[in-house]
Amino acid sequence: MIIYQIRLPKKQDAEAFVKFMHEEYFPAVHKGATRVGKVTDLVLVQAEPEGVSIPLFSCAITFKSFPHAKAFPENFQKSDDHFRQPFLFI
Repeated sequence: MIIYQIRLPKKQDAEAFVKFMHEEYFPAVHKGATRVGKVTDLVLVQAEPEGVSIPLFSCAITFKSFPHAKAFPENFQKSDDHFRQPFLFI
């Protein structure tokens, strides 16, 4: 799980931010399978700590990785040199 903490600027509308996250950001996140896994859940939680006037949010992304997943499989690294040239493989 990946958790991001998001603090909005003082003049940012918290309700507009929540609406944006639920209507535009979350639907844009690819939830299907990739080479390394897939996003299984997205959650936005608003925290309201006492004495703090700045809206604070946590965005939790649950990710399931596949067994033996590799970001760059061997056959990708052995592809044509003209394609591989701008990439640095370490």
